[in-house]
Amino acid sequence: MSGDQLRPAAPRTRVAIVGSAGKMGQTLVRLANEDPEIELVSVLDQGDPMNALAAFPGAVAIDFSSPSGTRALAEVAPAAGVSIVSGTTGLDDAAARALDEASRAVALFTAANMSIGVHVLGVLIERAIAMLGPGFDIELVEAHHRRKVDAPSGTALALASIAQSAKAGGASLVHGRQPGLRQARSTDEIGMHAVRGGDVIGDHTLYLFGDGERLELTHRATNRDLFAHGALRAAKWLATQPPGRYGMEHLVGSAAP
Repeated sequence: MSGDQLRPAAPRTRVAIVGSAGKMGQTLVRLANEDPEIELVSVLDQGDPMNALAAFPGAVAIDFSSPSGTRALAEVAPAAGVSIVSGTTGLDDAAARALDEASRAVALFTAANMSIGVHVLGVLIERAIAMLGPGFDIELVEAHHRRKVDAPSGTALALASIAQSAKAGGASLVHGRQPGLRQARSTDEIGMHAVRGGDVIGDHTLYLFGDGERLELTHRATNRDLFAHGALRAAKWLATQPPGRYGMEHLVGSAAP
């Protein structure tokens, strides 16, 4: 018998899906059931009691629900001993505060976008703006399916925040440009534009306009599975982390597959 045959199998990460009836939730349930390193222990949706998670201490709850669902999860997770991976966007102040409070007792991973590629896009945006200097105008355009309710997307806002921090002297966000606003573009603004239609999963493009040239940094999601795979990877990694706040910058480059 070989050494590999004698070696005990690694324990599976126990996962609960919050927001299981949504498109992302359904994708997560499907992929979790297909992943030999995941044990799906619970699925919860709108109206289901979050205190059911008390039966699964040590598990990781993956949350793609709603601001109210995220808040309810965050309020229950510390006592239940359940860590949180949350990709819910458009959070209100109450939900954000609840997550902050939960991170004092359990491990919390948050990301507006669970794609590794989007994280790399953010790194490229930061470097490009710093290298190009102040002579380039910045515009950010995002496109999503017709049913998306928040605009701009959480990913677009996260990328815009990176651009604001990278731009010397900072920059304000201008959301669209309405007719009647007869004024030239200022150098200290970042244009934000949201497009909605069809079944677009998610496109984000940052334009850097200079005199006589422009750069376009783009990420296009063509399959919703990529976000679920990222969330499941985050859950596996988070299961071994101490209480605190974590994000893609901690996960990328880790030993997780």
